Amino acid sequence: MTSHHQVGNALDVWEIGLSMTPAARALLLLGAAGRHDAGSRPVGERDRALLQACLPAGRWLDAVTECPSCGSQLDVELDPAALVAPTASEPQVSVVCGEYRVVARLPTGDDLAQLSPSGLVEELRTALLARCVVSADHAGRAVESSVLPEPVLLAVESAMAAADPGADVQVTLSCAECGAEWSSSLDPVRFAWTSVEHAARRLAVDVHTLAQAYGWSEAEILRLSPFRRRLYLSAVAP
Repeated sequence: MTSHHQVGNALDVWEIGLSMTPAARALLLLGAAGRHDAGSRPVGERDRALLQACLPAGRWLDAVTECPSCGSQLDVELDPAALVAPTASEPQVSVVCGEYRVVARLPTGDDLAQLSPSGLVEELRTALLARCVVSADHAGRAVESSVLPEPVLLAVESAMAAADPGADVQVTLSCAECGAEWSSSLDPVRFAWTSVEHAARRLAVDVHTLAQAYGWSEAEILRLSPFRRRLYLSAVAP
Protein backbone atom coordinates (compact mmCIF):
# COMPACT_ATOMS: atom_id res chain seq x y z
CA MET A 1 0.00 0.00 0.00
CA THR A 2 1.50 3.31 -1.02
CA SER A 3 -0.01 6.59 0.09
CA HIS A 4 -1.17 8.85 -2.73
CA HIS A 5 -2.32 11.72 -0.52
CA GLN A 6 -1.20 15.11 -1.78
CA VAL A 7 0.31 16.93 1.19
CA GLY A 8 2.01 20.28 1.07
CA ASN A 9 2.86 21.09 4.67
CA ALA A 10 3.02 19.70 8.19
CA LEU A 11 -0.59 20.69 8.89
CA ASP A 12 -1.81 18.62 5.93
CA VAL A 13 0.29 15.62 6.96
CA TRP A 14 -0.83 15.80 10.58
CA GLU A 15 -4.52 16.14 9.72
CA ILE A 16 -4.50 13.29 7.21
CA GLY A 17 -2.50 10.98 9.45
CA LEU A 18 -4.51 11.42 12.65
CA SER A 19 -6.93 8.63 11.71
CA MET A 20 -4.25 6.28 10.38
CA THR A 21 -2.44 3.37 11.97
CA PRO A 22 1.25 3.92 12.78
CA ALA A 23 2.28 1.77 9.80
CA ALA A 24 0.12 3.82 7.43
CA ARG A 25 1.44 7.05 8.97
CA ALA A 26 4.96 5.90 8.17
CA LEU A 27 4.07 5.62 4.47
CA LEU A 28 2.32 8.99 4.57
CA LEU A 29 5.37 10.68 6.09
CA LEU A 30 7.72 9.07 3.60
CA GLY A 31 5.46 10.01 0.69
CA ALA A 32 5.37 13.62 1.88
CA ALA A 33 9.17 13.54 1.89
CA GLY A 34 9.26 12.19 -1.67
CA ARG A 35 10.25 8.66 -0.62
CA HIS A 36 7.43 6.78 -2.33
CA ASP A 37 9.56 3.66 -2.73
CA ALA A 38 10.43 3.18 0.94
CA GLY A 39 7.26 1.23 1.73
CA SER A 40 8.41 -1.62 -0.49
CA ARG A 41 11.69 -1.94 1.39
CA PRO A 42 12.27 -3.94 4.60
CA VAL A 43 10.99 -2.34 7.81
CA GLY A 44 14.48 -1.43 9.03
CA GLU A 45 15.14 0.51 5.83
CA ARG A 46 11.75 2.21 6.15
CA ASP A 47 12.60 3.34 9.67
CA ARG A 48 16.05 4.58 8.67
CA ALA A 49 14.45 6.61 5.86
CA LEU A 50 11.86 7.99 8.30
CA LEU A 51 14.46 9.29 10.72
CA GLN A 52 16.44 10.83 7.87
CA ALA A 53 13.37 12.48 6.32
CA CYS A 54 11.55 13.73 9.40
CA LEU A 55 14.35 14.81 11.73
CA PRO A 56 16.77 17.64 10.90
CA ALA A 57 20.36 16.61 10.30
CA GLY A 58 22.38 16.66 13.49
CA ARG A 59 19.33 16.69 15.76
CA TRP A 60 19.22 14.16 18.57
CA LEU A 61 16.07 12.44 19.80
CA ASP A 62 14.85 13.49 23.22
CA ALA A 63 13.03 10.81 25.21
CA VAL A 64 11.78 10.30 28.73
CA THR A 65 11.63 6.88 30.37
CA GLU A 66 11.38 5.34 33.82
CA CYS A 67 13.86 3.06 35.53
CA PRO A 68 12.21 -0.36 36.00
CA SER A 69 14.14 -0.91 39.24
CA CYS A 70 13.79 2.30 41.25
CA GLY A 71 11.20 4.26 39.26
CA SER A 72 13.45 7.28 38.66
CA GLN A 73 12.64 9.34 35.58
CA LEU A 74 15.40 9.50 32.98
CA ASP A 75 15.85 12.10 30.26
CA VAL A 76 17.59 10.40 27.34
CA GLU A 77 19.26 11.81 24.23
CA LEU A 78 19.68 9.43 21.30
CA ASP A 79 21.63 9.81 18.07
CA PRO A 80 19.20 8.81 15.26
CA ALA A 81 22.08 8.12 12.87
CA ALA A 82 23.30 5.32 15.14
CA LEU A 83 19.95 3.75 15.97
CA VAL A 84 18.83 1.73 12.95
CA ALA A 85 21.21 -1.03 11.90
CA PRO A 86 21.61 -1.76 8.18
CA THR A 87 19.43 -4.47 6.66
CA ALA A 88 21.12 -7.52 5.18
CA SER A 89 21.70 -7.24 1.43
CA GLU A 90 19.65 -10.39 0.79
CA PRO A 91 15.90 -9.60 1.07
CA GLN A 92 14.99 -13.25 1.71
CA VAL A 93 15.80 -15.82 4.36
CA SER A 94 15.92 -19.60 3.97
CA VAL A 95 15.25 -21.75 7.02
CA VAL A 96 15.59 -25.50 7.49
CA CYS A 97 13.93 -26.86 10.63
CA GLY A 98 13.62 -30.63 10.84
CA GLU A 99 11.88 -31.79 7.67
CA TYR A 100 10.58 -28.32 6.92
CA ARG A 101 12.19 -25.85 4.56
CA VAL A 102 10.85 -22.30 4.34
CA VAL A 103 11.85 -19.38 2.15
CA ALA A 104 10.49 -16.01 3.24
CA ARG A 105 11.09 -12.41 2.30
CA LEU A 106 11.61 -9.72 4.90
CA PRO A 107 8.48 -7.82 6.01
CA THR A 108 8.12 -4.38 4.45
CA GLY A 109 6.39 -1.16 5.38
CA ASP A 110 3.66 -2.01 2.88
CA ASP A 111 3.09 -5.36 4.61
CA LEU A 112 2.61 -3.71 7.99
CA ALA A 113 0.26 -1.08 6.55
CA GLN A 114 -1.94 -3.83 5.09
CA LEU A 115 -2.55 -5.50 8.45
CA SER A 116 -5.94 -4.99 10.10
CA PRO A 117 -5.80 -2.31 12.82
CA SER A 118 -8.32 -4.30 14.87
CA GLY A 119 -6.61 -7.68 14.61
CA LEU A 120 -5.38 -9.62 17.63
CA VAL A 121 -1.63 -10.16 18.00
CA GLU A 122 -1.76 -13.79 16.89
CA GLU A 123 -4.00 -12.92 13.93
CA LEU A 124 -1.59 -10.19 12.84
CA ARG A 125 1.33 -12.57 13.16
CA THR A 126 -0.41 -15.18 10.99
CA ALA A 127 -1.38 -12.60 8.39
CA LEU A 128 2.14 -11.17 8.19
CA LEU A 129 3.74 -14.59 7.78
CA ALA A 130 1.20 -15.48 5.09
CA ARG A 131 2.30 -12.39 3.16
CA CYS A 132 6.01 -13.03 3.61
CA VAL A 133 6.41 -16.78 3.16
CA VAL A 134 7.48 -17.33 -0.44
CA SER A 135 7.55 -21.12 -0.30
CA ALA A 136 7.33 -23.86 2.31
CA ASP A 137 7.64 -27.61 2.09
CA HIS A 138 7.58 -30.58 4.44
CA ALA A 139 9.72 -33.52 3.35
CA GLY A 140 9.66 -32.14 -0.18
CA ARG A 141 5.89 -31.58 -0.33
CA ALA A 142 4.62 -28.01 -0.57
CA VAL A 143 2.57 -26.78 2.40
CA GLU A 144 0.81 -23.54 3.32
CA SER A 145 2.30 -21.21 5.91
CA SER A 146 -0.83 -21.67 8.04
CA VAL A 147 0.09 -25.31 8.82
CA LEU A 148 3.71 -24.70 9.78
CA PRO A 149 4.35 -25.81 13.40
CA GLU A 150 5.35 -23.28 16.04
CA PRO A 151 9.08 -24.22 16.16
CA VAL A 152 9.33 -23.59 12.41
CA LEU A 153 7.53 -20.26 12.68
CA LEU A 154 9.85 -19.19 15.48
CA ALA A 155 12.88 -20.17 13.41
CA VAL A 156 11.58 -18.12 10.45
CA GLU A 157 10.90 -15.09 12.66
CA SER A 158 14.35 -15.39 14.23
CA ALA A 159 15.99 -15.47 10.79
CA MET A 160 13.97 -12.41 9.71
CA ALA A 161 15.01 -10.51 12.85
CA ALA A 162 18.67 -11.34 12.27
CA ALA A 163 18.48 -10.21 8.63
CA ASP A 164 16.75 -6.92 9.50
CA PRO A 165 17.90 -5.85 12.98
CA GLY A 166 16.68 -2.31 12.33
CA ALA A 167 13.09 -3.57 12.42
CA ASP A 168 13.32 -3.75 16.23
CA VAL A 169 15.49 -0.95 17.56
CA GLN A 170 16.80 -1.83 21.02
CA VAL A 171 18.41 0.88 23.14
CA THR A 172 20.60 0.05 26.13
CA LEU A 173 19.85 2.33 29.08
CA SER A 174 21.32 2.77 32.55
CA CYS A 175 20.01 4.53 35.65
CA ALA A 176 22.31 7.06 37.32
CA GLU A 177 20.37 6.68 40.59
CA CYS A 178 20.54 2.93 41.18
CA GLY A 179 22.91 1.69 38.47
CA ALA A 180 20.36 -0.62 36.83
CA GLU A 181 20.83 -1.43 33.15
CA TRP A 182 18.18 -2.62 30.71
CA SER A 183 17.18 -2.61 27.05
CA SER A 184 14.12 -0.88 25.68
CA SER A 185 12.48 -0.85 22.24
CA LEU A 186 12.38 2.44 20.36
CA ASP A 187 9.70 3.21 17.78
CA PRO A 188 11.09 5.38 14.94
CA VAL A 189 7.56 5.93 13.55
CA ARG A 190 6.46 7.45 16.84
CA PHE A 191 9.44 9.82 16.93
CA ALA A 192 8.90 10.86 13.31
CA TRP A 193 5.19 11.44 13.90
CA THR A 194 5.90 13.49 17.04
CA SER A 195 8.31 15.65 15.03
CA VAL A 196 5.61 16.32 12.42
CA GLU A 197 3.03 17.07 15.12
CA HIS A 198 5.32 19.66 16.70
CA ALA A 199 5.98 21.24 13.29
CA ALA A 200 2.24 21.36 12.57
CA ARG A 201 1.47 23.03 15.90
CA ARG A 202 4.19 25.63 15.29
CA LEU A 203 2.80 26.28 11.82
CA ALA A 204 -0.72 26.67 13.22
CA VAL A 205 0.55 29.33 15.63
CA ASP A 206 2.27 31.13 12.74
CA VAL A 207 -0.96 31.10 10.72
CA HIS A 208 -2.94 32.39 13.68
CA THR A 209 -0.45 35.21 14.33
CA LEU A 210 -0.28 36.37 10.71
CA ALA A 211 -4.04 36.07 10.18
CA GLN A 212 -4.66 38.30 13.18
CA ALA A 213 -2.02 40.80 12.10
CA TYR A 214 -2.80 41.05 8.39
CA GLY A 215 -6.21 39.48 7.87
CA TRP A 216 -4.79 36.91 5.47
CA SER A 217 -6.45 33.51 4.99
CA GLU A 218 -4.75 30.25 5.92
CA ALA A 219 -4.24 29.43 2.24
CA GLU A 220 -2.56 32.78 1.59
CA ILE A 221 -0.24 32.35 4.56
CA LEU A 222 0.71 28.78 3.65
CA ARG A 223 1.55 29.89 0.11
CA LEU A 224 4.28 32.15 1.53
CA SER A 225 7.78 30.75 1.42
CA PRO A 226 9.22 29.85 4.85
CA PHE A 227 11.60 32.81 4.51
CA ARG A 228 8.81 35.32 3.91
CA ARG A 229 6.67 33.79 6.65
CA ARG A 230 9.49 34.27 9.16
CA LEU A 231 10.08 37.78 7.84
CA TYR A 232 6.46 38.82 8.42
CA LEU A 233 6.42 37.10 11.82
CA SER A 234 9.48 39.07 12.86
CA ALA A 235 7.66 42.29 11.87
CA VAL A 236 4.63 41.34 13.97
CA ALA A 237 6.68 40.43 17.03
CA PRO A 238 10.16 41.95 16.56
